[in-house]
Amino acid sequence: MLRILATILHLRSININTFDIQNEDDDNTEATFISFDKHLLLISELLGTNMNAMRKWLRYRKIISMRKDFLKPMNAKQAIRTRIALAKHIYSKLSNWIVICINNSLQFQDKVQCFISVYKKMKRAILDFQRYSKGFLARQRAEWIRCERTAIKIQMNIRG
Repeated sequence: MLRILATILHLRSININTFDIQNEDDDNTEATFISFDKHLLLISELLGTNMNAMRKWLRYRKIISMRKDFLKPMNAKQAIRTRIALAKHIYSKLSNWIVICINNSLQFQDKVQCFISVYKKMKRAILDFQRYSKGFLARQRAEWIRCERTAIKIQMNIRG
């Protein structure tokens, strides 16, 4: 887990440089270049991937057509967004794994009844509140109750 967190932190430090290239249509386009970077080397070691492949896919995007696959160089803005998207994806997968581990550790053999009764009492309070309340303070209280109800549902999901 710490290796993956270190990967996310090192992704931010990769230097993405730009240069102009001339394509087949004689148009100048901006492309990116990632030099030999200690952060990229560390990321490759931490994830167990090839550094050159990591460098390639942070700079190019693959377009698949019916007949042929194209590699199109990304400009600096696209490459930075790709780097951020990769970090977010890794973080998302890590967060899901942590939630699964927590849920597995909190599972009980016996069924927990107390959360259901709390939820029923909260539901009853919401119905009573909606019946008798009006105005601005009522909307604030309703929002608070909605937040509390969401928290209770989350607790129920975590507990089983």
